[in-house]
Order: sequence, then structure tokens, then C-alpha cells
Amino acid sequence: MFNRKELKANAKLVLKRSYWMAFLVSLLAGLVTGGSGFSGNLNLNNSNVNSLSEDTQQLEAISDGSTEAIQQFFAENGGVVAAVVGVTFIVALLIGFAWAFFVSTPAEIGLSRFFIATREQQNPVDFSYVLYGFKYNYLKQAWAHFSTQLIIMLWSLLGVIPMIIGGILSAVTQNGNWMALGVFMLPLMIPSIIKTYQYRMVSYILANNCNINGKRARELSTEMTNGNKWNLFVLDLSFIGWIILGALACGIGILFVIPYINATNAEAYTCLKAEAMQNKGISGDEELPSLAGAAV
Repeated sequence: MFNRKELKANAKLVLKRSYWMAFLVSLLAGLVTGGSGFSGNLNLNNSNVNSLSEDTQQLEAISDGSTEAIQQFFAENGGVVAAVVGVTFIVALLIGFAWAFFVSTPAEIGLSRFFIATREQQNPVDFSYVLYGFKYNYLKQAWAHFSTQLIIMLWSLLGVIPMIIGGILSAVTQNGNWMALGVFMLPLMIPSIIKTYQYRMVSYILANNCNINGKRARELSTEMTNGNKWNLFVLDLSFIGWIILGALACGIGILFVIPYINATNAEAYTCLKAEAMQNKGISGDEELPSLAGAAV
């Protein structure tokens, strides 16, 4: 039975014997799954100094709020601006997808395996568990997790697209009612939130068995979270106090809370797996074996 207080108490017991390793793993995994950035250089030469001066004067006029200057700027440079924005968006999107597929998703699977193993083994496990997603069925696991996140993202478009359209129409028509209409469409985000909790256990399932494909992992996660989505939501809310407290310490305190959250989520997975095996008839230890004594 899903008992929030019991799960958090068990997580604290686990962290007593392996907190600093859990902290290091959570910190490094957080840096990897948090994304990446890139920077570019702007090179100037003597031939474009005059052009740059004219553009600077235009930009100063724009910053002063001159409507005519804004219209003139986009009339003269609209195509270039659109092309730069479009190319930048596409490049950033491709880099983001590549990073998520090849780096972030395997790292998250490894993070999940580390905390499952830490929970199930009496002796502290070593850092190599984090590399699990990169070592076994790398591309299969990456696609299984990435495709799941892609499904959730597509569901989120139900709410995001109306807001984007509302913002564009509001800017073009200078009528704020369009933006308000987009905000009213926020309830369309609810299906994506439901999907997020429905597939919450996918990374743990893949960490438990690298031979499971994405479709099967989503089926198992659906069975585990059926009737427990609200419990998982409340579990997430229960950490708000800790997060606020960590934020008050210049934000650094949050880093020390993350291992507690990760350990509790591993406890939740173990609980839901046992419940699903007992009451919902999903496959037993052959498909989702215990990691006690398991190889890295």
C-alpha cells in the first residue's frame, strides 16, 4: 500500500548509509540532464563599421519606443531577422534533442538504477551504477525513454500551442484579449500532466531491466501508476517545504534535498512494483528482478 510517510522514512534510512555518494550522483546527473549551452562569436571588420553604426542608431530608436523606427527596422530587416530566428530555433532544437537522446536519458536511467540498487542492497553501491544506461542496450534504452518524453511533450502541445497563438495574435492585433484566451486554454495542459504521472516509472523500469522496450515500459508504468497518480502528485507536493527551505540558503540548500527526493522516488517505485505484482497481475521477478546482489 502506498504510504507517503513510510516511503520518506525508508528513504531517510537508506541515505544514512550512503548520503554523500547519493549527493554526488544526484549533483552530476542533475548537471547532465539539465541541458547544455553554447556560445558564438561575432567578428567585425572595417567594411561593416558604418553599417553597424547605422544599425546601432536604429536600435537606439527602437529602444526609445519609436513605433516608426520599429516598423522601419522590420521592413528593412524582417527577412533576415526571421531567417536568423528560424535557423537559431532549429539548431537549438536539434542540439537539445540530440543531448536528450544520447546523454540525458541514459543518465536518468543510470540515476534510477543507482537509487534502486542503493535501496535494495545493504552495502553502499558505487558510482558505476550511474553508467548503466550507457553500458547496456544503450540505443534501445535511450529510445525507450526519449520516445516516452516525446509522447508527453506532444500531449503538452494541447495547452502550449493555443497560448503561443494567443500571444502572436495579441502582438499583431495589439489586443490583449487574445492572450487572455490563450491563458484560458491552460486546462488543456492537464492531459500532459496525467501522462507525466502515468509514465513516471518508465526510467525505473528501464533501469530494472535493460531488455524492456519503450512500449512495454510504458505499459508496466501505466499498470503501476493506475490509481496512484494522485498519490504521486501529493508526494511531489510534500517536498515543497524542503525546496523552499533550500532556496532560502541562496539556493544551494536545494542540492542537499535532491538526494532525499530521488531516494523517496525509488521507494515509490519499489512500492508500486510490489503492489502491481501482487494485485494487478503484472509479470514477476523474471521481468523486473530485484537488484539485491545484481551486477553493475
